[in-house]
Amino acid sequence: MQATLEADDGAEKTLRLQGWEPVSRGGSLRLRFAVEDPDSLAVADRHHRLRLALPEVSDVVPVPVNALYENRFVYWVDEDVLQRIEVEVIGFRGNGTTTQALIRSDELSEDDRLLLTRLANAVSGLPVLVRED
Repeated sequence: MQATLEADDGAEKTLRLQGWEPVSRGGSLRLRFAVEDPDSLAVADRHHRLRLALPEVSDVVPVPVNALYENRFVYWVDEDVLQRIEVEVIGFRGNGTTTQALIRSDELSEDDRLLLTRLANAVSGLPVLVRED
């Protein structure tokens, strides 16, 4: 895996993944990279912007993160009634309010309508009124 580190002065440094290890139960990883030109690297003990070049994935559906429940479910709207569907979270894209979860499920198709509004009492069988913008 390749990555690019953005230094304080705006210069970019190419990095190469050397390995990884889990650091918590939440799925976090500690990544170890090699810097191709370490002498020109800015101060190393600061936070820097890092862009990873990840392989492209197919058969995923991007949804707003607020459509994802417990990091493993979405609700499909079938004839104005909610139905819970288990999904696999492949990753995320974007940041802040534009963050989307990339999900995959054999139970989803392109035409399915998903609940995008966060409901505290979402449950299968709950009747809903659908508003399309």
